[in-house]
Amino acid sequence: MIGQAVMGQAVMGQIIIGQILWQPGRFSWVILAAALVLMMQAIIVYRRAEWSPGPIQCRALFTIRISVIALLAVAGFRPSWVSQSQRSGPQRVLLMLDNSRSMNTVDGNRSTTHLLEFARATGAIPASAEQSRYRDAARLLRTLADRIVEQRRAEGRDDAQVRLTSTKSALTQLRELCRGQPSVAFIEAELPKAEESLGTAAGQAVVLKTIERLIAETARIRDAASADLIDADYELNAQIDGFQRASRFELAKTALTALSTSLSTGARVELQLLQGATRVGELQSLTAEQMETPLARSLRQAVESTRSQSLDGIVLFTDGRSTESGVGIPPVVSAAGIPVFPVLMAPGDRQPDVRVASIEAPGEALAGETAELVVRVRSRDAEGRTVVVKLSDGKSTQSQSLTIGPADAVVRFESQLIDPGTALFEASIDPAPGETLAESTPLVAQTRVLDKKVRIALVGREMSAEADALDRLLLNVPWIQYTRDVNSTAACRITPADLATQDVVILAGTAWASLSSPQIEAVTNNVLQESKSLLLLDTSGELLSKYLINASLAKTLSVAPGTSLAVRERAGDNLAVFPSQQAAQLTLARTEASAEASLRNWMARPAMPRTLELTPLLRSGAPILIDRGTRVPLAVEVFAGSGRSVVMGIARTHAWRASDHQQFWCALLRHLADPAPDVSVGDLSIATDREEIIVGRAAEIFCRSRNPSAGPVQLALRLPDRSLESLALAEVIPGSGRWTARVVPRVAGDCVLVLHQGTSEITWPLRVLPDEQIEMSNLAPDPGFLQRIAAATGGAMFTFDQLAEVAPGVNRLSGQRPRRIEHAAWCSPYFFGLIVGLLGLEWSLRKHWGLA
Repeated sequence: MIGQAVMGQAVMGQIIIGQILWQPGRFSWVILAAALVLMMQAIIVYRRAEWSPGPIQCRALFTIRISVIALLAVAGFRPSWVSQSQRSGPQRVLLMLDNSRSMNTVDGNRSTTHLLEFARATGAIPASAEQSRYRDAARLLRTLADRIVEQRRAEGRDDAQVRLTSTKSALTQLRELCRGQPSVAFIEAELPKAEESLGTAAGQAVVLKTIERLIAETARIRDAASADLIDADYELNAQIDGFQRASRFELAKTALTALSTSLSTGARVELQLLQGATRVGELQSLTAEQMETPLARSLRQAVESTRSQSLDGIVLFTDGRSTESGVGIPPVVSAAGIPVFPVLMAPGDRQPDVRVASIEAPGEALAGETAELVVRVRSRDAEGRTVVVKLSDGKSTQSQSLTIGPADAVVRFESQLIDPGTALFEASIDPAPGETLAESTPLVAQTRVLDKKVRIALVGREMSAEADALDRLLLNVPWIQYTRDVNSTAACRITPADLATQDVVILAGTAWASLSSPQIEAVTNNVLQESKSLLLLDTSGELLSKYLINASLAKTLSVAPGTSLAVRERAGDNLAVFPSQQAAQLTLARTEASAEASLRNWMARPAMPRTLELTPLLRSGAPILIDRGTRVPLAVEVFAGSGRSVVMGIARTHAWRASDHQQFWCALLRHLADPAPDVSVGDLSIATDREEIIVGRAAEIFCRSRNPSAGPVQLALRLPDRSLESLALAEVIPGSGRWTARVVPRVAGDCVLVLHQGTSEITWPLRVLPDEQIEMSNLAPDPGFLQRIAAATGGAMFTFDQLAEVAPGVNRLSGQRPRRIEHAAWCSPYFFGLIVGLLGLEWSLRKHWGLA
């Protein structure tokens, strides 16, 4: 029996050690020592076979030993338990501020009365008893209407009388408010008749219609009184006008400052951004720049990161929008016992909203062609209205009238493409009267306008499904002049003269073996001397090694003839773009068996090879390109001579959807058809991890000087308006002559990176694309989601004009709820004392009986 207890003790000691390491507590390390003692004691007892005492001693030691193991087991498998108690101590409130870009919206339809209430709540102007009476009367009228609706639903049930009593109580409160007040006498005059009609269903329906009329009349009188008050006071007029022009974020900061001073005395107030942490003192310097609004996720993270036993409430200042589709309220938020009080900083009533949902434009087209653009319009609560949809190309603006229906509407435009370059199209809608926003958020699409067709030649032998799919695609692209020689056993039929005129030459499978020496020379010169591009497709490790046997072809990859290059043929399913400065360490780009030796080879070159980043060229949701987990690229670009070569790392794009497959290859071939940028001039070299970037996102820049002692190296960004913005350089290794920099463009357009050292200068193009602003595509507030959060957590939702009611509501509702306390066994001094006491008792008995 003792032997079994000893073995169980050793196993339990291991379990407890694992549990403590997984969830440490205050006394964890002491209890860890106790568990180690149990294990060591079990080993000693087992080796010495010390289980020979008498029956009584056996039972005593066995009971104590099993008690210790059982207690540790309980603590291991249930490390905490929850209890509730009355709240005591200072109130602790977490204020959360939505810092997404949608909060920068300026709503042009705020009620003057609501702004007046907001100004009074923030202390900008003194409170008005008459305005408060109108507000309270409207609130009590809505409460009375809700009670009548509940009473009608309870008809025939056991609680019908209770509902009737509740309705009469609300009616009494409204009568007390209106008694003797001339401003709301019109409400008091209707109350006797309403009270007489509450007993019947027909009478209740009449009362509900009366209440609706009184609420509308109260709002009209209140708005008129507010307008008269503002017109009579110039300073007040200016104050309200400033609030009308303020963004949601600016109003939220003002409201947050006022609320933090109006909570209960001694309250501990903490400020946290919806995405990020900050301090209250930094409030006025905060900006809203986040590109998403994950309300549910942010609330869950806030609850999980705070100690729920001491948090009394969360006040969330937001516009009610959430970019999380189909996400409900996280269970951890509703179960935490922390009431959430959302404050809606956008107009809270459900107003019509019409917006541009998407704009589709061809990715590439020839100059002189007519491009068709498709604008999709989405609406809410605006059926039957007529709106004007506009499309601008920067030179002219087209417009079409559209009558809103129940489904998304499509408007088609045509635009003549004249000048080569990048054509930008902006679609927008003039807001209708009473719409949610003062102005709609435009969406932008771009089309690359080519001055002539891109000449592409494909030579393929023993081609894979990837190359076959590309061949079929290129036959149907109007802006490509396509030459092909595929699936033949004979020598390549494309003449060296034709190969020398191609913008891009694609070699698929074993095509290199079908090329004659003049053809190979034409392809090589095309890359090295004519600034053209070569694309290697179906490049397994074995085929690529054979390809590199040829000295001329090896030059296109800037490696020595016979070099062995390893290729990963297929990356994982979860891919993401990951441009890497240390591209030489990637399996696909190694020139030596050792990564270190390979890196030295690449460092000796004028510029590093780059993993291609084509995501900015693709629409949102298009296939991803680079394996972030293994850092295996789909394509590696290597500069050779004045041109470049690209090696494809995987062959899976043919399995994508047809539209995504076409968009990817058109973007890649268009990129390769452009002349390779000058990466090296004299002693200077420059490269970036991408040539196109979205506004507000970062690009990494890599610079090199072979003669660092020639003078200081300076880097600048030339903006579209020809102004220069200096960029800070960080040296990779002191004295190495290599620097890195980071640029975050704020203006869309064609920019240029300029690297200076003495009299030498080198440039690198950087195209900055406008942000499609997915976050900003729908700025209409969603009070329904906030109401569900408040109801699930026991809080309450407020609109921005009800700011004066937030602090009393937080104090009242948070004080009514019992405090949720989580007790951790590992942090309990009683548990610690019990374990130590039992172990001490066991050792005392063993010494007393001469067993230790």
